[in-house]
Amino acid sequence: MRNRMSNSIKSACFLINCRSGGGLGLRLFQQLQEQLPDAQICNLLEIDLGSELQRCAREQRTVIVCGGDGSIATVLDRVYVEELDLSPGLIPLGTGNDLARVLGCPGPKDLPLSQILEKLESARPRSLDRMYLTGPGISKTWYNYCSWGVDAEIALAFDKVRACYPALCMSANMNKILYAYLGLCHPGQEMSSILSNDKGLDGNFRSLVCANINSYAGGMQFGRQVSSEDQHFDIYALPHPLSLVSVLGGWRRLRHQVRCQEAVFELKQRSVLQCDGEAALAHPGVYTVSVAGQNSVLAADQSTD
Repeated sequence: MRNRMSNSIKSACFLINCRSGGGLGLRLFQQLQEQLPDAQICNLLEIDLGSELQRCAREQRTVIVCGGDGSIATVLDRVYVEELDLSPGLIPLGTGNDLARVLGCPGPKDLPLSQILEKLESARPRSLDRMYLTGPGISKTWYNYCSWGVDAEIALAFDKVRACYPALCMSANMNKILYAYLGLCHPGQEMSSILSNDKGLDGNFRSLVCANINSYAGGMQFGRQVSSEDQHFDIYALPHPLSLVSVLGGWRRLRHQVRCQEAVFELKQRSVLQCDGEAALAHPGVYTVSVAGQNSVLAADQSTD
């Protein structure tokens, strides 16, 4: 794949999820229109994404995705499936922003827009592993992490709170406090008795996390062994919801189990699953997690994660 960077960010194509960040996306849309009149400023929710990305590839425009982890994953997956010569950049607007954190891409909550654009101007392509999850009623690409158990239950509860009270979830610190509170409210169930695996993982755990990047739940770091470009993912275990509280507080790390390119799990009863922070009910059956290629993304921070 050839990776081209535009001579100037002023001619880039900005794909903005105007619903992200509780109004932050819409404000960014308006700011970019004022400051970059030559750029293409598009509402991600109103365009034909495939056609827009194909046009950007033909015109060799830099694509900048402005939104949460879900928005970024959607664009990356379309780029991969259509085999487009694009390395999207990121302006994070969501609550977790784990991928942007790994790539060193700041958002409007971190820096003024002018400084964000300067960082994007000097960003360079970097490989990012693409992961795939299949199971009963699900076939999904993910880039950050997927998990079963109490952390997914907490993520689902957090989504419900955010939908009802969006103003509560506008800061990283408030999100961590809310996650900690929900962790105390969700004891979870012993996953080792209902989620079997082909890797011989043992011990008691309430969550099992497959990680592709070294950032989790809005900034907690797994450990230096996790790399986003080594064509592997790492499996971690969480023994108790109180452990998640201490993990989010930075007082401890999750327990590393194994690094692999594919893993098979059998869920024996209904639980909760999350992919890149988006949680849903998971039905009993066999689930497979595997490496499924690589994307190219723009990274302001070129150090390994």
